[in-house]
Amino acid sequence: MKKVLLALSLIFSGSYLFAQLQISPSKFDTVVDVSIFDIDLESHVTNTGGSPIQVEWTRTVIDKAKAWGTYVCTGINCYPPNIESGEFDLAPGASDVFQMHFTPANVSGYAIVEIKVVEKGNPSNFAIATYDVSGKAVATSSVRAEALRIYPNPTTEYFKIQNNGSVAKVNILNLLGKNIKSYNGNTERFDVTDLPAGMYIVQMMDSKGKNIKTNKLSIKKP
Repeated sequence: MKKVLLALSLIFSGSYLFAQLQISPSKFDTVVDVSIFDIDLESHVTNTGGSPIQVEWTRTVIDKAKAWGTYVCTGINCYPPNIESGEFDLAPGASDVFQMHFTPANVSGYAIVEIKVVEKGNPSNFAIATYDVSGKAVATSSVRAEALRIYPNPTTEYFKIQNNGSVAKVNILNLLGKNIKSYNGNTERFDVTDLPAGMYIVQMMDSKGKNIKTNKLSIKKP
């Protein structure tokens, strides 16, 4: 009997381990420039299991300024602000883009939102992301810099810049300060497949050529 119980325990624990949802990044504590019409914070939802699953997401607005709006985009689908839940499919090992959008309407304020993604029919398989966003009406350089973030980091192929509305140019420098690659700041994905593994400096510039922020970027190769 003990052997049977042990076998069942291994089966269920195995299915639990190999049928997990992950969302990354899962926590945002971000300061934004409220003059930006639409601010999106992007995560990736991943099915680390070995079977396809159907995922349901639910948006819960814990608190927010009255003038602020929020809505969700998944993959190529964007949902109206009044839609608080939706579904999508995830193949084994696959990831899907998940974007939480904020429209501050140029009003100082804040919003705290929770997103829960759960496998339909298996409520024990879930992941949660929290978004704590605050904004100021005056678009100071410190606010813009605070809002900028590069991800994924470390990376193997590309990186993105979160809240890059104020970035006009991006430079990649080596640790000696030599500029080895430049991009237009409006680029969605900054490709680094041609760069060898190592540590680099990402320099983010505004339209006047002023440095807004610098970040270290780690590139790894398989």
